[in-house]
Amino acid sequence: ITLKNGGTLDWFWRFKEENHYGSLSVSPKNGKLSQNEEVKVVVQRSNTEETMLTFEGTGQYGACFVPQTVVISRKAPPSNVVMILAIVLGVFGGILLLTAIVLGIRWAMRLYAESKRLLRESALFRKHLLEEKLAEGLRSMDTLSYPMVIVSGAMFYSMPRAEMSMLHEGVRNSGKLVILDTVPMIECFTQEKGNKIIFFSYQRLSWDNTPPDERQLDCMKAALKMRSEQMELPMERIYVWLDVLSIPQVHAETKSLAVKSIYVYATYASDMVIICPASVHEHTYEETGAESYKRRVWCRVEQIAHACRQGVESMYVCTEDGLVSLPPGWLDTVSRVFDGDMTCCRLHHTAGPCDKLSLVPVMLAFYYNMFLQHCGCIPQSSNFDLLWSIIMKDKSGIFPTNFEYSTLDAGMPTTETRELFGKTLALLEQFVLEDKERAVGKLNSQESGWSTRNSLVYCPESCPKDIWIPHTSI
Repeated sequence: ITLKNGGTLDWFWRFKEENHYGSLSVSPKNGKLSQNEEVKVVVQRSNTEETMLTFEGTGQYGACFVPQTVVISRKAPPSNVVMILAIVLGVFGGILLLTAIVLGIRWAMRLYAESKRLLRESALFRKHLLEEKLAEGLRSMDTLSYPMVIVSGAMFYSMPRAEMSMLHEGVRNSGKLVILDTVPMIECFTQEKGNKIIFFSYQRLSWDNTPPDERQLDCMKAALKMRSEQMELPMERIYVWLDVLSIPQVHAETKSLAVKSIYVYATYASDMVIICPASVHEHTYEETGAESYKRRVWCRVEQIAHACRQGVESMYVCTEDGLVSLPPGWLDTVSRVFDGDMTCCRLHHTAGPCDKLSLVPVMLAFYYNMFLQHCGCIPQSSNFDLLWSIIMKDKSGIFPTNFEYSTLDAGMPTTETRELFGKTLALLEQFVLEDKERAVGKLNSQESGWSTRNSLVYCPESCPKDIWIPHTSI
């Protein structure tokens, strides 16, 4: 029995001796408890009857304490029926508990197996998406959706801006364009026949379908003449790719196919000449030049596509000050493709999804080619060290994980973070390292079906205008 003094005075207590049935011993029988102090009293007895024990106060303040009575009784042992029932219930409860444990383990095992299956399916799905994106990117870099259309340097040099305003369709109908239908035909035209193709990359200075302005056109013709002198090649052997002449402008579907092939045009051109003299945009009145050109996303991708295959030695910049080789550090800036300006972003994507997403497969194919060279799967190009060093210095900037997507909400611009590359590069690297032979095989998807040996269609020597025979009346 535990006695405790819950008062403020010291409690001098004692066990009140009374006649009890049977033997009874109490230890201790008395004592003193200060405030909140307690003591354990041990009681031993021989009888099984109910016993009452009294503890009372003594001394000067004994009357201040109410005597405390404790009743001690012994419970009768349970009957056999109760004991059997308890045993049955215990056994039944144990069986239920064991069943619950077994079922829980089986459920956990099924859940674990299902999670592993979902992870495998998710990994396969991500791998499938990766291969689809990669295949799309490689096609955009090596397969023509629309033929490459070029014009001879001699005709371009003498062509007035008014004639260029007739655009692709007008110049085509005058018989001045050369059509190269496939990538092998482009290679035959340049490598076997010794012609050169100059890709003019420039910033459009109007929202209408107009040719380059006078300053840009002067730079193009000056660059063409200088490259002709530097290569010691007549203008008749040099051909020009220019978007307003080489891409259909009237038929929307055909135009879309040609735009889709721009990366192939840039990739297989012999030279890329960047045209960026100081000028003014016709509609925004923005002052333009080298810096505004470098901010254009599409211009950046054209340069990356060309540099990846042809290197930077064939890239030039032409301004009103003349033609120079690509300046040091230029490619470091333009390699951050997704930092550039896009019309869809400026308009807050009111006309559809962001065009940055369409560039992911292209840039993925670019990195794929570089990573294969890095791993020794394919021979390294002469420009590999430069391009790989640029990537390694700013990999997250060139291939950002996310991007800011802006929309209009009740006329007010709002932005949200969306995935761009995510973990795609890591998956691509894993794809290459798992099976390098299979990875290299992905590159061997270049279009075929035409060669100088198996086709009756010959690679063109000139444009229809050059071989036009005037009609004479009899």
